[in-house]
Amino acid sequence: MRARVGEIELEYELLGPEDGEPLVLICGMFQQLTSWPEPFLDELTSAGFHVLVFDNRDVGLSTWETRPAPDVLGVFGGDISTVNYTSYDLAADTVGLMDAVGWDSAHVFGHSMGSGIAQLVATEYPERVRTLTLFGSSPFDGVSGRADDRFVALVITPVADSDEARWQRTLESYRIVFEPALADEDELIAYSRRQFDRAPNPRMQCVTASRAAQEIAMNSSPTHEEKLRALPHRTLLLHGTGDLAVAFDGGEALAALIPDAKLVRLDGMGHMTIDPKFLSTMAGALIEHAGL
Repeated sequence: MRARVGEIELEYELLGPEDGEPLVLICGMFQQLTSWPEPFLDELTSAGFHVLVFDNRDVGLSTWETRPAPDVLGVFGGDISTVNYTSYDLAADTVGLMDAVGWDSAHVFGHSMGSGIAQLVATEYPERVRTLTLFGSSPFDGVSGRADDRFVALVITPVADSDEARWQRTLESYRIVFEPALADEDELIAYSRRQFDRAPNPRMQCVTASRAAQEIAMNSSPTHEEKLRALPHRTLLLHGTGDLAVAFDGGEALAALIPDAKLVRLDGMGHMTIDPKFLSTMAGALIEHAGL
């Protein structure tokens, strides 16, 4: 399904009972709505959630950005004048999609970059959030949650020219984000192929969107950190101790900032997982957090 949100269209799916508790799942960087593991979704819908999954703008089957790519080095140096959109825009997209499906408010769950978007939904549109869950996240402080060098190198590497080179890069990226609890190779390939074949956009601009939002957040008044300290929502933090994309101290920093936030430590897990054990633990924590 597609919904018009401002000047763009977002691809989305609604899962589970229509009279269930509304839950928005916000994808991370480069991820499409198909990135959510089916066993995880099944547990959530079986518990009574009505789940909204979607492709962020510039990803998957949603509207792709056609304006020239930002100056990546400039953006990472603090000059965001060339960016076409930021995570603040992606937060507004999320709220616009909630409007399109008729939801005044929802439980909001974000992963990785999606957790940054979820934070902005909560700080900029607080009345739209019932509970907040942040998976593999950190505050926009530029200090905590630093990525491993291998992940950084992968993210900033120029787009490859051939499908085969892009496919190998996709596989390597999933190996890094699943590490240290690596999936079986056949499962890894099947999961990666599902994302790669659906609607890959090798020139998506979500990396600069996320970095630009960090710059805005640190220099706004009040700062994003100050807004997090005043956050009124019950907040759950899920974080793998072996996370190479967002180091575990990012979750610890959020737990120290957000009033009464609960941090669930996922020992031995990386940035993402398709391991049924970890998926069940996360789903159970979210179900309890929402009061189902």
